[in-house]
Amino acid sequence: MQRREAARRLATSVGAEDLIIFVSDPEIGALLPAPGFQQTLPSCRSWRALLDGCVKAGRCTAEAAFPTAETIKPVTAVRGEDGTVLALIGGSPRLDEAADICLLLPLLGAAFRGERAVINAEGQTAVARAAAAQAEALAETLDTTRSELERALNVAEAASRAKDEFLAMLSHELRTPLTAILGWARMLSARQLDETNTARALETIERNAKAQSQLIEDILDVSRVITGKLRLEVQPVDLAAVIESAADGVLPAADAKGIRLQRVLDSGAGLVSGDPARLQQIVWNLLSNAIKFTPKGGRVQIRLERINSHVEIIVTDTGQGVSPDILPFIFERFRQADSTTTRAHSGLGLGLAIVRHLVEMHGGTVEAESGGAGQGATFTVKLPLMVVRSLDIRRARDAERVHPTASGDMPFNCPPELTVIRLID
Repeated sequence: MQRREAARRLATSVGAEDLIIFVSDPEIGALLPAPGFQQTLPSCRSWRALLDGCVKAGRCTAEAAFPTAETIKPVTAVRGEDGTVLALIGGSPRLDEAADICLLLPLLGAAFRGERAVINAEGQTAVARAAAAQAEALAETLDTTRSELERALNVAEAASRAKDEFLAMLSHELRTPLTAILGWARMLSARQLDETNTARALETIERNAKAQSQLIEDILDVSRVITGKLRLEVQPVDLAAVIESAADGVLPAADAKGIRLQRVLDSGAGLVSGDPARLQQIVWNLLSNAIKFTPKGGRVQIRLERINSHVEIIVTDTGQGVSPDILPFIFERFRQADSTTTRAHSGLGLGLAIVRHLVEMHGGTVEAESGGAGQGATFTVKLPLMVVRSLDIRRARDAERVHPTASGDMPFNCPPELTVIRLID
């Protein structure tokens, strides 16, 4: 019921009356309404024709019965990249505003398919419990199996709750900047602002647009990781330069909170093989996370050190720290200490998960340490050094070893007369 209300509110925000998300059922190979939506639709042949047309063309509009056979409403169906279909029912949907929802269809489809697996797991648990009652001879074996299934069910239920919390949080995080952008844009279009407030409006619109763009980019990065479409442009990288660029990017946020950003970089740490843009994204995410959770007047330090055959990037802060029950799960997707819409810090909980995936793609590891609440946190990224230096570096080294007599003329001092020269036998 709560999910249906959230779906209706989301549909209303883009001009429709209601919406249904259809996901592919791998067992029967057909599109079915996702869990939590109306499972039985009247005039199912017309719905099937609509969905088939959407799958082929990417978008389809038709009339179908909803929610009863006596009510016919226009339906606009849009297909996501993974085949998930969003059906906007009734009203006059604004597809340009619904584009953000369409970007999330692969992520939502994966979440709903996981929930369907949870439902199947619950059914299997019920079957296992019934079998245990009927076969006492296998009681000991079935008790062990039941315990394992219950643990799996608890994990699945926790994942399902995390998914529901994420969907609510996602709706909130996407709507918050949109509300500010639309509000100021309406005042600008109505010419209600003086010069000072016009500049403020433009600054607010730009800031919120960047915030929403970052949210969407994080979601797309997670989607690329899940689907295996994230690629690296590998080359020799100087981590000191990467860290300097990332630190310069977060410096305004640190200055705004009066946080001292300290850099301790070993310029001779050596080169690593990786994608400089993605390595900078790793450092930027760690520094942004540290600044976000460090109070005003605190300190954030980033160090670059060479340890034997690898280099370490260590980000330490004096912030609020991480509680022991959250620390083991801090690099999981959508995992946050506070996932309510009234929490003090914004974000989707994807930054550290992206960091872990990117570090592992570079052949490294990332670890988190914290003494608990109020005791700060330390994140350590370990990356392997390049085994072989690049060809350009070897050529440069060879060029430096050229003997000075190999090019140019040597001066020859020849006296104008030989009378002053004495030969001694």
